[in-house]
Amino acid sequence: MTQRPNRPCECGECPTTPIRRRGRAAAVVALCLLFCLLVACSLAGCGAAAADGSPAEPSGDGGLVARALDDYSWDELAEVSARIAAAGSDEEGTAIAREFGILDESGAIADQVRRFLLTDGTVCEVRVVGVRHDEKADGSGKAGLTFLCAEVPAEARYNATDTVDGGWEASGLRAWLASDFKALLPKDLAGLLVPVRKLSNNVGFTQDVSAVTGTSDELWVPSAREVLGDVDWFTTEYQDGAAVFDDVLNAEGAQYQWFAQALAADGTAALTRTYKGASTGWWLRSVVPSSQWFGDAPYASYVMDTGYPEGQASPTETEGALVGFCL
Repeated sequence: MTQRPNRPCECGECPTTPIRRRGRAAAVVALCLLFCLLVACSLAGCGAAAADGSPAEPSGDGGLVARALDDYSWDELAEVSARIAAAGSDEEGTAIAREFGILDESGAIADQVRRFLLTDGTVCEVRVVGVRHDEKADGSGKAGLTFLCAEVPAEARYNATDTVDGGWEASGLRAWLASDFKALLPKDLAGLLVPVRKLSNNVGFTQDVSAVTGTSDELWVPSAREVLGDVDWFTTEYQDGAAVFDDVLNAEGAQYQWFAQALAADGTAALTRTYKGASTGWWLRSVVPSSQWFGDAPYASYVMDTGYPEGQASPTETEGALVGFCL
């Protein structure tokens, strides 16, 4: 039978056969290289899924990708926070927070905590309560992430003596957080704290909103308004002439997103906290600005162990410290 001229010989001796074999070898090498590239990309975290199941983009400087809050190192959370802070707008910051699993697809703060040990062996849990919420104390813009303890890690007095003179700024609680409590933090966290400007009544007894000024704090407890939003305690209870005291309380910052979510979902039950397994009250940094209805006795505000948010306690009492900080 006559062989068709366009069909290559398959005898293994014709010169066209080695050419075909060399082409196959090149293809095998290319496939091997592609396989190695895919394996390397997988090990580096390329295409890792975000917390909501959507792909997360690598950072380009180490492959930082989305994961559960408890799986981030403090350095990684500080990097995420820095990216959110550096965003050109709140919308861009929100998109970054969603990319890294801090916010869910609806824009709500994801229900998760980060656990770590204090140096005294206490297990501490914190959650994100705000994104681009607190102003940095150096005036350079907003901190990316604000954290608050999910349960009470320690108890303290608001003041050693029965006074609220000087408000939050002069309080023993503030000094204790900056010294004794900070010493309990692991070094990898303590070195990353970003000082922020906290608005507080730094006078004590007052009906003047100008008494609310800023302090630079790395560690703090939240104000009444940061937890509850607008309050009308004095207006509701005492009516005529009392609204000025609510105005002072309402000048102490803005409500954190997590508390707005939690209160909308669960009411004041969302404010109950424990210390060493038992229900406990916890301090707000807001001092009660009027003594008119309290027999001239000084009081600081706190959330009661039942979750009732309008408690007033003598500053020498011991209550929980629900500590907040920014990265």
